[in-house]
Amino acid sequence: MKCLLLITCLLTLPIQAETRFTVRFTATVDQNPAYRPVDWEVWSLEQKGLIRKIADRWSWSDLLPAGHYRVRAVMNAVQREMTFSVEQEKQDFIVDFGGIA
Repeated sequence: MKCLLLITCLLTLPIQAETRFTVRFTATVDQNPAYRPVDWEVWSLEQKGLIRKIADRWSWSDLLPAGHYRVRAVMNAVQREMTFSVEQEKQDFIVDFGGIA
């Protein structure tokens, strides 16, 4: 009977969800919104793997768990990469493509 009671108690314990934070990325050209298709890849540096692919968006947002990441953005065959850390709610990141045509 004690074993059954213990199992019942374990099954009723709440499962804690992983905390995720909102991140927003914006592609710019000469520090103005790109308004052009950009392909994005987000890589986890801890897990060493691709975790997101976003196609044809000059701006996007998502929920990511705290950690360290690398983002790759490609527009008109021009690629930009940056590393970033997710540590708090509502972080904004800008990837500038300079003066590309």
